[in-house]
This record gives sequence, C-alpha cells and structure tokens, in this order.
Amino acid sequence: MLVLPNVESAEGLEATAERIRRVVSELEIDSGSLTLTVTVSVGAIASSVISGPEAAGALLEAADRLLYQAKNAGRNLTFTDFTGVAIDRD
Repeated sequence: MLVLPNVESAEGLEATAERIRRVVSELEIDSGSLTLTVTVSVGAIASSVISGPEAAGALLEAADRLLYQAKNAGRNLTFTDFTGVAIDRD
C-alpha cells in the first residue's frame, strides 16, 4: 500500500507505483540452493493537497481498498487513484 501525498498527477502516481511493482517482480533472492522470485500487488493513492488530521486516515483507507482490489483482480497488479483535490474531513 502506498500513500503519496505530494504527487502532482495521476500519471506520476501510476508511473511510480508501476515502477515499484516491476522492480520487485524482477528481483531474484538467492537463498542457498534456491533462487526465489516474488511479486507485489500495489494499491496507491495520492492527493495534491491534504488538509486536516483525518485526511491522512482517509487516504490510508482508500489505499488499502485499492490494494485489495489489486489482489482480488489477480495479484502482481497496480491499482491507483489520484484525487487531485484537497481531502478535508474535519
């Protein structure tokens, strides 16, 4: 789950999340006689402006929902959302 509070665009968010997913999937972990590979599902949300203490919690909840959507859709996927507006739940 990623929360990226100062991303300026939906494209930037998608590119960052996808890059993380791709880099992890390309890793090879040498464990003695085994070489392990892993994948990661990414749920990421960003807002260009966050206001109020409850806004961070709202972003975490949204990122968590996106993460589970990615996992349920088949794993090793990236689901993102960019609000582009202030989130204020005060």
